[in-house]
Amino acid sequence: MEEAITGPFHQRRIDLTLDLIRCATQQLGTESPRILDVGCGEGHITAEIQKSFPKAEIHALDYSLSAISKAYKQFPDISFSVADALRSPYPEGPFDIVVCNNLWEHVTDPIGLLERMKSVLRPQGFVIISTPSRFRTQNLARAIIGRPVTMMSRHHVTEYTVGQVHEQLAFGGFEVAKAISRRNPAGGFKDNAARAVFNAWRLLSGSHHELESTIFYLARALR
Repeated sequence: MEEAITGPFHQRRIDLTLDLIRCATQQLGTESPRILDVGCGEGHITAEIQKSFPKAEIHALDYSLSAISKAYKQFPDISFSVADALRSPYPEGPFDIVVCNNLWEHVTDPIGLLERMKSVLRPQGFVIISTPSRFRTQNLARAIIGRPVTMMSRHHVTEYTVGQVHEQLAFGGFEVAKAISRRNPAGGFKDNAARAVFNAWRLLSGSHHELESTIFYLARALR
């Protein structure tokens, strides 16, 4: 489910999605992966995937007829479909990678969505999921002082902690290979003092928590 098509968040979403696709293709050992973009909206990220991976076979779907109509007009070389993500019109096992950008928080049955994505993956295929972190910096501060957390959009069914998404992926038969929020997840000299302390604590404790608003997961099917 695509939101804005411009701005820093959109560019970060493109960059991290492409980075994780590169990681997946390297592990799969292929330069021509079959990729499915679930909840593609008007196809802007799908088109960026096609541009960066010209040898890939790319398909995309969204529930919105108007969004897919716009996508097809702008990017006629991509195979777009109008479909429910939980009942996608593909046989079992054709895809190497399934991308799911900011759809997780919109569905009432994320495990069902994960099972459907897994069914169209080849053995040992990858999913790439991005979704808001429930305990991003603002919400973590609210929780510490006893105030209720807030959601990024009134259209979200709920938002999950990093640990909950790890648990969902494990329950669905996936192993998380990476969970990142920035292109340099370890931080650097541009980090402020609080972030530097947090990063040091995370490394020492082995925590997978992140303070950023949206986390990107790369997970491999365990079959």
